[in-house]
Amino acid sequence: MGRHKLEGKKPDIDGAVGYVISKFKIATLKDVDELMLRIDRLEANISRMFKELDKSQRMLENDKSVKTQVCKAAVPIYETVLDLIREAKGGIDFKTLYRMTGLGEKTLRNTLYRLKTTGKIAPWKRGVYVVTSNEPEIGKVQADETETEEGVIA
Repeated sequence: MGRHKLEGKKPDIDGAVGYVISKFKIATLKDVDELMLRIDRLEANISRMFKELDKSQRMLENDKSVKTQVCKAAVPIYETVLDLIREAKGGIDFKTLYRMTGLGEKTLRNTLYRLKTTGKIAPWKRGVYVVTSNEPEIGKVQADETETEEGVIA
């Protein structure tokens, strides 16, 4: 009768194991070692990038030529923006406000919108804002608050 082609041959264990590993995509020790090496390289690159970032941030903080105003948490954002617009003679543009405050673009736009709707600032040109005439300047007191009918300060 016909013989099966595997009859009389020794079973090849290495071939069977190799077949099972490739068929079921099982990671070998060599694969794991290669992955660990790649992970080590990535960690080293990330660490190097953070060190460079920290160094550049320290350089910016120590650089006296960079004139940026940091918004303090104790002062509301709208007051800081309003003060900057007040200090600028002839108005101030969005780009300058963005650079001086360090705020996010959306936060600054929302703050400018709030100041416009309350009547504290007005757009002068496209992207340039000025303080409205009914907004009291710093250090000046409105007359109706301090004077009585006789003109004497209460």
